[in-house]
Amino acid sequence: MSTARLPIDAAHRAASSDAHAIGAVTGLTDALAGKAAIAHETALTGVHGIVKPTATSIGLGGMAGAVGWADSVAVGVSALGSATSSQYDVAVGRFALTSCRAPHCVGVGYYAGGAITTGAHNTVVGSLAGASITTGASNSVFGYEAARYLADGATANQTGLNGTFIGAFSRASIAGATNETVIGYAAIGGGSNTVRLGSAFVTNWLPGATNVCALGNSTTAFKELYLHDGTDEWKVTINTSGVLTTTKV
Repeated sequence: MSTARLPIDAAHRAASSDAHAIGAVTGLTDALAGKAAIAHETALTGVHGIVKPTATSIGLGGMAGAVGWADSVAVGVSALGSATSSQYDVAVGRFALTSCRAPHCVGVGYYAGGAITTGAHNTVVGSLAGASITTGASNSVFGYEAARYLADGATANQTGLNGTFIGAFSRASIAGATNETVIGYAAIGGGSNTVRLGSAFVTNWLPGATNVCALGNSTTAFKELYLHDGTDEWKVTINTSGVLTTTKV
């Protein structure tokens, strides 16, 4: 079996002395110097194949990674595809972090964090997870469509900060909420600096076993307790003498 040698003229050799390719490459130009590719035709431009846009980054897939990003990894069609200045990012999945221009972001899944522009330090895992976040930063998002919308299920969640969302279809309470923790399928956040465990579908919140679990401890106790009698809500507090007081709210 014979192997055809690719025609590379002297100019191409000089212009791409640091470029390496495997496959049917139609030409190497000075714009491709310093890159490596495995694929066919236009692999070295990032249209197909494995591309090394900078000395410390690598992209795998059509248009995976764009010019300007560094110290990053992109796997999938258009993963980090529009990035122009991002750094230390990891995108795995079609359109994952495709618009990201911020550092230290991780997107795993179809269009995971796909709308993030300048929001740094976001970690989103799941198909369409954090799909509406743009400038929101330092969010941890896990689950299908987690943190994609606000409470109404239709308005994009774009600007929240320091949030934690775990569960498919979990949502933020309002635009720009800060330090909101939301855990559970379809759970909706309670506002900034709150923790929501479970959605409206949850009917019982149970300890791991009977007579073994305390709510709080001697150094970290709860301030107030809210109860519902079927008609009204009541606030239960305790004074310095240990006397409980109930107030209808």
